[in-house]
This record gives sequence, structure tokens and C-alpha cells, in this order.
Amino acid sequence: MGVVGCSRPERVNEVYGKRRSVDGADSVNGVGVLAEMFDQAGWRVSTWKRLSPKLEEATAIVWAPDDFAPPSAEAREWLENWLEQEDGRTLIYIGRDYDAAISYWSDVLPKSPPDQYHETRRRRALAQSAHDEARNDMPEYEYCRWFALRRNGAPRRVTELSGPWSEGVDAAKTNIRVQSVLDVAYDDKKPADAAAPPAYQEVLLQAGDDVLIQSINEDRWLSSEVLAVTNGSFLLNYPLVNHQHRILASHVIDRCGLPAKVVFLETGPSGPTISNQEAASDYPTGLEMFTVWPLNAILLHVMALGILLLACLYPIFGRPRRLPAAATSDFGRHIAALGELLHQTREIGYASSRLAHYHQFVRRDSGKSHLGVTRPTSGAGSRTELHVRMRLNGRGGPTPQEFAERNRLEQELQTRQVGEIVGLAAGKGAMDIALLVADSEAAETAIRAILRQLNLEAKTEIIHPAKR
Repeated sequence: MGVVGCSRPERVNEVYGKRRSVDGADSVNGVGVLAEMFDQAGWRVSTWKRLSPKLEEATAIVWAPDDFAPPSAEAREWLENWLEQEDGRTLIYIGRDYDAAISYWSDVLPKSPPDQYHETRRRRALAQSAHDEARNDMPEYEYCRWFALRRNGAPRRVTELSGPWSEGVDAAKTNIRVQSVLDVAYDDKKPADAAAPPAYQEVLLQAGDDVLIQSINEDRWLSSEVLAVTNGSFLLNYPLVNHQHRILASHVIDRCGLPAKVVFLETGPSGPTISNQEAASDYPTGLEMFTVWPLNAILLHVMALGILLLACLYPIFGRPRRLPAAATSDFGRHIAALGELLHQTREIGYASSRLAHYHQFVRRDSGKSHLGVTRPTSGAGSRTELHVRMRLNGRGGPTPQEFAERNRLEQELQTRQVGEIVGLAAGKGAMDIALLVADSEAAETAIRAILRQLNLEAKTEIIHPAKR
């Protein structure tokens, strides 16, 4: 979840209340970490999107709706019937009035590099503005039978904790944020036509006058209960990075009893769909495309062509036969293999030097070295051979820079007509230029002047093969 090291802060996934979907698995507002904690405690974890008979298999339901309004009367009635169907069931309801993206950008801002500081501030402002706009329709006070939704003023950080679940939790190290509160529902504050609140309401965690977690129970539910959590500031993915928050999450899991099956209910702003019949699955598998015309007909033809292509390319028809072995005496294969090895080095200079070395010192069409001594002949017009030898820096072949230096030297020798260049050679440790000159002393003087001009005098020597 870091943003350091990029030219721009990375995109942060802010999808709310999801456990395993493509968008919600890594969201700062997801519940995947809480699901992992249930799994580590021995629970079988699954996800569902509606209130339907499939939930009868669950012993616990975790519901973090992406909805600022409290549960509807129909949803509460369905869930209360689920609670009384079997003893020991637990519904964990997490209020919506918290956005972990705001906390994330606030934590990242002091650590942002200077070139990302303003962009990070902008991201935090955008997250805060989106949250404020979404909660605009939240009522100031609404009775919900399980609790009373009370909308307070500015968000505040919790600095003290009380209640049975506050033991072992260091409030100073938490980062619990409170704005609206799921308060205890009182009979004298309910509307005249509303049902009475449950008989038993126990505050498990409190911050001053603000209720953070409360247990709700009725006689007909036996030991089943509702755990109403004011918000997800200590149960969503990003807040659970804090160790103190994990202690509170462990209290929630332990309250659910012995490990069985827990279902994470994922719903949006419109609330949960209530269904009396079970659908096979709410999640796309990709097979739905075969039910859409004309996509299904096209895909069937593509699949048929694909199967035919695989049948043509891969199977071996008939009896297998052994291929003829490659001849080991074919020298051409050695040359091809050497060429492939030189190609793998990616060093054009080295490959060129090996090739030049072969032509100058190994290959002898006439039976003699290409740089053999040219002895001066008597009479007018006789010439002497000189070698200009450039020492290489490395022990291998010449580098591209050394090839360039030799090329400049060769061009200067030709421009000034010092002599006739009759051979070039390159090998390990040195490169040679062979010249035929009429006057060796004058030629040597001209060559040394060229070497001084090209700054090559220190690494180049002039050799008289005839004198050797």
C-alpha cells in the first residue's frame, strides 16, 4: 500500500465492505483481513450477497453494508428470524460511517517525497469530500430497534476506552475514529408506531459517551445475539494493520463461539435483496457468455477451430520413427555453432576481431601467412614492409573504441600516402597495419607524427619485419 518510489502516488482501492471480489480483495475498506482472522481461528469462511435460505448453514454473519442508512425493517425481520431459528448464532453489523482511505492518505502524507506531497494531499481531500457527500443523506437521529443511529458533528479520534473489551487494549496506540454512533435504543425515544427495542442491550466497548460495540439480545433468540459495531475503523483491512485493533477483532471472533461457518454478507447502498429461493451462485464464472446471442454462436465456432488447430499441431499420427542422427564430422556444423556462440556474446568488436584473426593468421590459401615478410628487392622501385602495431588494453580482442582508433589511423595513413596498406590483423593483445613503403625512414617519421596527432604514440610501435 505504499506510494514512495513512484513519480505519482499509486491508485488505492477504496471499494467498501467486500471480501473476495476483484475490486474488494485488496481494498483499504475491505473485510478480507477480518475473514482471514476467522479462517485462522478455525472457521469456514464464505461470501454471499442476499438474504436467502443459504444463510441457514451459517452460525455467524458479518455484515458491513455500503449504506449509511440503518437496516430496513424487512431486513431486520429476516435476520431476527434467522437468529431465533438456532441457538448460538451471531450477527455482526458494522456501521458505514468510516472511510479507511482518508486514514490511509493521512498516514502516508507525512512520509511522501516532496514531489508527491501535493498530489497526496489532493488524494486525501478527494477521499474526504467523497465520504462527506455520501453521508449527506444520513439522518440526524433514527430509531432502528436494534440501536439508535445518532449523527454527530466533526470526526474525532478515540483517546480513552472503557467496557469489558477495553482490557488489554492501549487506547493511546489505537486509531479509532468516531463520527456517527450506533447508540443504545431506548423505548421512550422510539416512534409511536415502531417496535420496542430488544430486552437486553450490553455495551461491550465505549469511548466516553460514544458506544463502539454493543450486544443485543431477546428471550426468543435464546443465546443468539446481534453485535452492533459503530463503524469499521478497527475492523476493516487498513485499520487491522494496527495490533491494538486486532485485539478488538479477536474479541469479536471469540464472541461468536466455537468455530463453524461464517458468511460475509456483501450489500450496496440499496440494502440486501431478500429471496425465498436459492440461486446457484451470485458470482460470474465466465460461462454466462455462452447464453448470450450472438456471442454464444461465435464462441462455439472459435472453440471448434481451436480444437481442430490443436489436433493438427500437436498429436503424432502413425507409428513413431527415430530421426537420423546428426553427423559429427560435418565441419559446417562447427562453424554454425561457433557463430551462434559469438552471437550470444552481443560483442560486435570481439566477434569481428575473431574473424579478422582467422583470416590473417589461420586461413592460408597460399600456404603462407598474410603478413609474411616482404623482403626488399634490388633495383629501382623496391619497397620495404613496416608494421604499425597498436597494443590493446584487455587480454581479449579489441573493443569497439579500439577498432575506431585503428580506423582513424588507417585513414590518416591513406590520406598522407605514407605507403600502401597491404594487410590488417587483429588478435589477442594487439592489432597490426601492414604497409609497403619506398623509404622506411621517411615513412617512420610520418607515422610517428600521425601517432602524436591522434594521441596513440604511447600505445603504438613501429616494427620492421625484415630486421627481425
